[in-house]
Amino acid sequence: MRGSDTSSPTSTYSVGICASDSSPELARLVRAVLSEEPRGSRLTKLILVASGCPESTLAPVRQLAEADSRLTLIVEPSRTGKVSAVNRIISASQGDFLVLTNSDATPLRGSIPALIEAIESDTRIGSISALPVFKKESGLTGEILWLVWSSHNISSLKLNHARLSNHNSDELMVVRRCLMSHLPADVVNDGAYIGGLLHKKGYMVNISESARVEIDVPEDVRGLIRQRRRIIYGHVQVWKRLGSPPRTVESLLLTRPGTALDVLRSAMRLRPKSLLVLPVAAVIEMMAFLLSVVDRLTPGSKHVVWRRPGT
Repeated sequence: MRGSDTSSPTSTYSVGICASDSSPELARLVRAVLSEEPRGSRLTKLILVASGCPESTLAPVRQLAEADSRLTLIVEPSRTGKVSAVNRIISASQGDFLVLTNSDATPLRGSIPALIEAIESDTRIGSISALPVFKKESGLTGEILWLVWSSHNISSLKLNHARLSNHNSDELMVVRRCLMSHLPADVVNDGAYIGGLLHKKGYMVNISESARVEIDVPEDVRGLIRQRRRIIYGHVQVWKRLGSPPRTVESLLLTRPGTALDVLRSAMRLRPKSLLVLPVAAVIEMMAFLLSVVDRLTPGSKHVVWRRPGT
């Protein structure tokens, strides 16, 4: 609510959503984005790229588009890869800032306004990500996921405070639109590429503790290995293309082992029993790494169209 504040917005922004397959909560996500604006800013466009989505998913979104001119729906009959969708969003976007999210992610209330307000506050910031969170899973997979994502978030915050971060979490992020250009067609990890590129240009790449996004996580070890294989492949791709690796826990083990070990110790202090799953997590990471090496040594474009669970 803006209350009695009738002053003109100081900034404008677009939101881009990448959706694929059934995306059962898509209409709810669109309504949430359209209903929430930061004080002093205005949403000019919401661009939704729906790839391979059934009409049952698209029908309520079409109704929303008819009722709200800010919403642009771009339908792709089949999935062509996330980077293709992001490039279409960049082309259609307007305003000072561009917020990017996925249909399988849920920005918590107030998170998009928090990102806009944070990037407005400092012209040195090129992009800001939300902090990924997820519903606690049970069993071995749940414990490993907790360790993986807790280490990710602790690492991101440490690097953020040290102004060393060069990595975006692409589940929910905001970028200065003037810095955005079309991404290479074979990019696998769009957030890592954007963060690395902006950092190379001299901009700060931050993460916000005030913005949270709930993410989907793999249901089993097989899905986790497959996800980690793709992520590692994409991070090596960014490293090769931009000249420096995305600063995440796995790359810190190679470039700043002391920092990486400090991150792991911090995670284990929060949840001491995570030490029990650390050996299993290390084996999974090694398996994913070896599979990503195989991907790099075999011809053809890999992981541009992400495999979905059950495929």
